[in-house]
Amino acid sequence: MLRSWFGYRKAEPGGKKSSPLDDVHVSSWPPEWTSELLDLLSVLTRLVGLEEAQVELLDEIMSVSLASRDMLASAGAVWPDGTKDSQRRPDYSSAQPGFDEGDEGQLGFSFT
Repeated sequence: MLRSWFGYRKAEPGGKKSSPLDDVHVSSWPPEWTSELLDLLSVLTRLVGLEEAQVELLDEIMSVSLASRDMLASAGAVWPDGTKDSQRRPDYSSAQPGFDEGDEGQLGFSFT
C-alpha cells in the first residue's frame, strides 16, 4: 500500500502510462501529501491492530451456515425474472416530491 502511494507521488511516478497526462506531475512535495501520508499510516496501523479481532470475526462468520435462496425467499426476498424491464430498474415510487425519475432510472432533482 505504501509503495503504491509513494509510487504515484515521487519525482518520476511509476505505474502504467495510459495518456500524456501521466507525464504531468508536481516537482515538489506539497504539504497536503504529508497529511495524507500520516492519515494512511494511521489507518494502516489501526487495521493491523484490529487483525486479531478481524480473524475472530471471520471465523465466527464462517462457522454459521449460509443463507440459501429458499431461506431468503421465505423471508420475502424476490429476484427479477429478467423478462420485464421494469424489474431491472430501481423503484423510486416512494421518492420525495420535487425529484425527477426521467434520467434513465437515476433519482435526480427536477429544475422545471
